[in-house]
Order: sequence, then structure tokens, then C-alpha cells
Amino acid sequence: MDSLPNPQSMSKYTESIGGDCANKGSKPLPFGTFKTLAAIWHSKLGVLCDAARQRPNELSVLLDGGLMYSPNPSPTTAEGALNRSLTKTEMAPGTPMEHSAHSEHSMRGVDVTEAMLFPRDRMGLRWVDTAQGESTSQSGKLQTEFYYENGQAVLIGKPFGKPACTANAARVAAGALALLGADCSAIEGAYMEAITEIASGPCNCYDEEIVLTRMLDKPPWKNLMNPHFGP
Repeated sequence: MDSLPNPQSMSKYTESIGGDCANKGSKPLPFGTFKTLAAIWHSKLGVLCDAARQRPNELSVLLDGGLMYSPNPSPTTAEGALNRSLTKTEMAPGTPMEHSAHSEHSMRGVDVTEAMLFPRDRMGLRWVDTAQGESTSQSGKLQTEFYYENGQAVLIGKPFGKPACTANAARVAAGALALLGADCSAIEGAYMEAITEIASGPCNCYDEEIVLTRMLDKPPWKNLMNPHFGP
């Protein structure tokens, strides 16, 4: 926790998060766990910008740790694609690629059957290949992923276990975030404005995806967002 960026400026917002935020999505959490994790989630943009500012004119990407786990066989996941992209070597024997009649996407020589991937895996694939990510990125904007192709919100009856949170939608997934370091000041400033607005509302449970969705939904912050879907 001590190594997270800007802990003082972010702490007043994470401190207001309730220890009784019972769920992350539909998964129950022990008391206080969501609040602790939220301090990490809301620091993602700061972590990315700390690195991105060192190369201000290059696209920098942060992949969520959740993308690195899946029950799918390794070669069909974001993890498998990332390992191959980084090493440019074949996976160890015993993990053959499954073939399918579905259309396949080629990424640095790696065939990935898109129909076999969980949404979290599809989110990471665009950014594993630097050339593909840069070709779809837009200068001055934060590159994110939609949960659904039509950009709809994730529908949960009582988000975080609280009816008061139903007004806070999550359309944007934070599995992959990408930007130019030169754009960090504007984007981080917009994030702080959006989280300030959300923290003053009736729902005291909010993660980074709630903030990113608020940025996408409201001017002038939406001009800094460039969401995608799929690889």
C-alpha cells in the first residue's frame, strides 16, 4: 500500500468507501475487503502514468492481474498470448492449440480462437500486440474496453450489495488501460473530478470501473475516453 502513487490525494475518497460493501460484481466479499482492494483499483491510473511519463510519446499499457488467470487452456487466454508475444517462442509441449471452425485472429503468429475466450481474455488481446494497440488508439485519450459490444452496462440487481448503488453503472471494464504519458495530467485530473462526484453521492461503494464509466458518460470528461470492444 505504501508504494501506491498519490496515496494522500486518493485516500480521502477510498476512506469514504464502506467496509460493508458486500459484493464485487455478484461475488461476496468478507467485511472490509472491498474497501482495501478499492485503494489498489483506484491507483491503477496512477501506476500506469508513473511508467508512461518516462516515455511520454509511446503507448503504455496496464493489464489487470485478473486477465492473467483463466480456466481456459493457456494458449487460448490473454496470458498465453502475452507470454508468446514477450518471448516469441512456442509454449511448452502438452498445451496444443485447439482448432475450431470459428474465425481465428492472428497475433504475432499466435492463432487465438476468439469464440473460445472469456470476456476478460478478449479485453487483453488487443494490447498484447503493440502495433494493433497503437493502430486503434487515439492521442489525447484513455483507451479502455467495453464489457459488451453495444456498450451497455453490466446489470446487477443490487450492485455491491446495496440498492443505493444501482445508479452507478459499469459499462467500461478496467481490464486494460492504455495511454500516452503526455496525456496523463489531463486524464488523471478528469479521474479525480469524476471520483469526487461519485464519492459525494449516496452510494459509498465504487470501484475504478464506476469512475471510468462516469467519465465516459459525462462531458467534458468523455472527450478523454476511447473505449473498444474485442481484439
